[in-house]
Amino acid sequence: MENLLGKLQEIYGRTFAMQEELRQYFEYFDFFEEVDFSGLSVFLEREEEIKGMSKKNVLPLFHELTSELKRIAANGCGKLKMCSLDESESKEHAFSKVYYEEALEGTEELERIKRKLPNAEYISIPHYKVVFNIKDQNYREQKKSPDLILAKQEDNFYYKGSIACQSHGHDNFYYTSLVKNCIYDCEYCYLQGMYSSGNLLCFVNLEDYFKAIEKLCENEKDVFLSISYDTDLLALENIFGYTKRWLEFGKKHKDVLIEVRTKSANMSVFKECEPSENVVFSFSVASLEQTGKMEHKTPSLDARIKAINYALERGFKVRLCFDPIIVTKYDKKEIEEIVDYVFEHVPNYRNIYDVSVGTFRISKDFLKTLRKNRSDFFMAHYPFDFDNNIASQGATGDAIEEALSEAVSKYLTEDKIYKTRY
Repeated sequence: MENLLGKLQEIYGRTFAMQEELRQYFEYFDFFEEVDFSGLSVFLEREEEIKGMSKKNVLPLFHELTSELKRIAANGCGKLKMCSLDESESKEHAFSKVYYEEALEGTEELERIKRKLPNAEYISIPHYKVVFNIKDQNYREQKKSPDLILAKQEDNFYYKGSIACQSHGHDNFYYTSLVKNCIYDCEYCYLQGMYSSGNLLCFVNLEDYFKAIEKLCENEKDVFLSISYDTDLLALENIFGYTKRWLEFGKKHKDVLIEVRTKSANMSVFKECEPSENVVFSFSVASLEQTGKMEHKTPSLDARIKAINYALERGFKVRLCFDPIIVTKYDKKEIEEIVDYVFEHVPNYRNIYDVSVGTFRISKDFLKTLRKNRSDFFMAHYPFDFDNNIASQGATGDAIEEALSEAVSKYLTEDKIYKTRY
């Protein structure tokens, strides 16, 4: 494969940028055991024809070559060389080191965390940015055993939802970021393109968030608020207890629909709390291969399904998120098997609130950092299409989403199925 890349770069790579574009394709191909390169023979045969051509004249032929490479990426790759990954479920992470802003000294918020994490080392700092925002941090090393940073948020208690995220048909879509970063370590997570630190940052002044959302709801109607995009709050429930408090908030404020996105199998909230009509728990589900081999430290798919079934039994609103579904090519049978497995193991599926489907996508800026922090993730090197500054699988991704939607429609009506909106 290296010789083939070198030859194509020699023939077509008239600039460094052209050579780098070709290299990116082959970095993706290198993750597969077999790749069908038979379609490239015609491009190799043009060597003598191209030798004396100017860059301007070579460019159209270069675009033909990259179109063929994109076709191979979408359809011509075989089985992945899966070598990373641990299929075991995560154990609750016990933070060994906790940094906290000095202004929190003596507060009930800090004392509560100390009771939950009595064996941690506590270090006072002037501001969270002196730890979380420092340059040249080793993200991968920090993710192996992240530290916890406690702070007070002064402003920006909510943000407008990104076009890359599911709004589920709501115009007034917002999200909060009470905790930045996640205890899980999914290979495809956009957070590793968003933050330079692998440590968790938690803002402890939850009441200020509640006040900000109350004010937001005074000015806007039918607000859809996701509270767990930049972390997994349910996975952290045994430490912070934030999900239970949001449930209580939801019961008192019927003008906001609150979404708790999760991969957790933690059932304590469903056992100890009563459902709220305007709080929905969105469980990320995928193939057994994806959950077992790309989503490090997360509970298994079967463990999540057990939590889904219990939540439904207790009357909680449950959303299934087949998003992102990461497959290397369009294969309708494979996609149907992913969806069927989940629904066949959820007997009470008719009570599912709704379902979202989607493929891997990420902002162009985050993709650059992802390729640096997670060069071992094969999709980081995929030959993406770019639209509205979002990297996606283009037409292949559209076909996969359509197949996902069609597979789900065997179980639920189409008005309960949401696709990505960008």
